[in-house]
This record gives sequence, structure tokens and C-alpha cells, in this order.
Amino acid sequence: RRSVAPASKRGVDTPTIMKANSLNPILLNEPLLPSFASLRERNLRTLYGDTKISEYINNDKSPKGSVDEKIRPLVNLINLHPEFVTLSSCSGRVAMFDPAGSCCDDHQLEDSNKAENESDDTTPTQQPKEVKGTEISGKGRGKWIFVTHDILPDLGEQIIESLKQAGTQRLSLQTTMMDTNDNNSPITFKHEPPLLHIAASSLAAGKKLLHLVKSTCAMRESGLVVTDQRVTVEIRTTGTLLCVPLMVQSDTSLQPNEDYLMTLADMANKRMEQNGVLLEKLVHTIQNELFDTSSNNHSVEEGEAEFHVSFESLPSLNLWKCASVAIPSKSQGGETSDDVEILAFGGQGVGPIIDECSNTTTKAPSCRRWDAIFRLSRENGAWAKSWKRLSIATEEHSET
Repeated sequence: RRSVAPASKRGVDTPTIMKANSLNPILLNEPLLPSFASLRERNLRTLYGDTKISEYINNDKSPKGSVDEKIRPLVNLINLHPEFVTLSSCSGRVAMFDPAGSCCDDHQLEDSNKAENESDDTTPTQQPKEVKGTEISGKGRGKWIFVTHDILPDLGEQIIESLKQAGTQRLSLQTTMMDTNDNNSPITFKHEPPLLHIAASSLAAGKKLLHLVKSTCAMRESGLVVTDQRVTVEIRTTGTLLCVPLMVQSDTSLQPNEDYLMTLADMANKRMEQNGVLLEKLVHTIQNELFDTSSNNHSVEEGEAEFHVSFESLPSLNLWKCASVAIPSKSQGGETSDDVEILAFGGQGVGPIIDECSNTTTKAPSCRRWDAIFRLSRENGAWAKSWKRLSIATEEHSET
């Protein structure tokens, strides 16, 4: 399997995946949900303009209209597998929401938690875009006063400036009598980890993907949403989540103070770095567990050995805590052959099914300790169908 170095060591911001022609999906071959085929085709055409993974056409359903740059390798990898398709994605962000914000701005900034396959083109040298007021589930108004999906060296300064602008706007609204809401409500500062919603072709496929992200990537808050028409895998974590209330006074002074906000910005940037490591780990895990990369073997160079490994199930020993040894057999010429004997000594359990010469099959009735030796042989490349219990010969020594 291919190992992936951490992004900080490779000097890149986004993970990389192997070429599509070297990735063979491992299929469960479960019956597809009735709506999955049309859902997958529609989403792929929305993202790529075709059912094949290619360049983005930047025409998806998010307000921005494109997938976040940092999460594109992961989205592409998932969409390469015929049993999955992405529904929404976010690579992680730092944002501030003002519930008392005005709805009269001229620009709009999307909410990446609700946007489908959303993105943000903010770079470390660009200022985050302005936001217009957003209706919050019909309960009131507000606006996002700051959003970025990138690590910004001057994040602290931009946070402070955005808070002061929000305070100035609140004061202006009070002065002109344009606002009757409570403008003393806190502004929420948030750092949010990566988030993905993925449609699976079957419940079994959804469970498999969920197991991978929870056990290997430690995203334990992930889960399944199951209906008659769709199985959705929600990949999420709260491990690096930050949610802090900030206050802007009537004189636009900030609470906590600016030193605190600078420290908070440093903490958010470090967690954004962790987001990149987590995305890289997701790519590595999904690529190695849901795809067969064995067809991508390099040609054997001179001096290198090529091995072929096969597996087959052997008769059950039904014992634990036993000692065992494999003894290769010698051919008549003294050379080692492919024949081998496995000897198992003692142990506890019900024991193996014994195939005696009388053609009867017996099994120990209950779990017990065994003072016996069992043998399993392989002759001419074929394993025996059952274990044999060896008799232990004892010799009496007499004094002379």
C-alpha cells in the first residue's frame, strides 16, 4: 500500500491521489437503491458536466458554484467509486456570524455548512468577501461578517477589523432608527472541521464507509441517515471545533480584548492545519480500503523477487492459548518441498472436529483444557480436510 506523507512535510496544501486508471474500485455488489443511479448521474453531471470524473465546470448548486479547492482530491476519489457520490462538502473554515447584522449589503457570502459542494476562492493574499444578511430558518436575520477556508497569516488583524466594522454598523443602525432588534447580542466566532455528505448505493456500502472513517480516521461523530430512497453517510468530527461568543460594545470596543483575539486566531490557524492533515488521511484511507491498487505494480527489476500470495480457509482448531509450529517436509533428495505439517500443542476450547478412520465425526461437548497434540498436513499442495489427534507415547524407564 502507498503511504502518504503529512502535508506539512510534503510542502503542499492538498492531498494527491493516484491516477484514475490505476484505481480499481472494490465492489460489494449489493442491490442498488432505486434512486441511486439517477442521483449519481445528476450529481456527476452537475460537478463535471459528464458522468466521468474530469475538470470541474464550476456550476454546482452552492452559491459559489464550485467545490472547495482543498477538498477536491477527496471529492474526486469518492466519486470515482461507482457505489458512492458526494452530496455536499466543506474543507473546514473560520467564520464569524452577527445575528444582528443588516440585510441591506450588496454582496453575498455563502454558508458552507448548507451549501452543496461548496467552495471558497479566498487565498492568503485575498480579503474575505462581504456578506449580505441571511434569513436564519425563518427565525430572524443576520449575516456572516467573515469567512475563510484558508490559513491566513493576518487572521487576527482581519478578525479585529471585521468586528469593528460590525460594531460601527450596529451603531449606525441605532442612530438612524433603522433597527429595533437587540444589538447587544454576541457575535459567534467559529472554526469548523471538514464536513462531507455522501450518498451510498446500499446500506452495506454506507456501513463500510462509515466504519472506515470512524475507526481509521477517528471521526467518531460521523453517522448514517437512512430512508427508503437514500442512504447518506455524514462524515464529520467535533474534535477541532471552536465556537466562542464575542462582544462588541456601543463604542465599538471589543470583549475579550485584542490580545485574546490574536491568540484565538493563532489557535484557529493551527486547527486549519489539522484540517489538511485530516483530509489527507481520508484520501489515504479511502484509496487503500475502497480501491484495489495492485494492478499498479511496477515491473520487477533485476535482483528483485516477485511473490504471489493466495489464501484459503483451513479447518477450525477451536482452541486458544495453544502453542503451534509449522514443520516443512523434506523430499527424498533432501531438499525442502511444499509439503508442511502444523502441530498444535494443548490449549483451551471445544477442540477441532476429528475425522477418524471410522468415518465418524466427533466434537468435544464442552470447553475444556487439552493435554493433546493436533496435526494438520499439506501434501502435494492440498491441505487435509480435518485435524488429526496424535497419540503421545510414553516410555517406562527401569533402573539397572
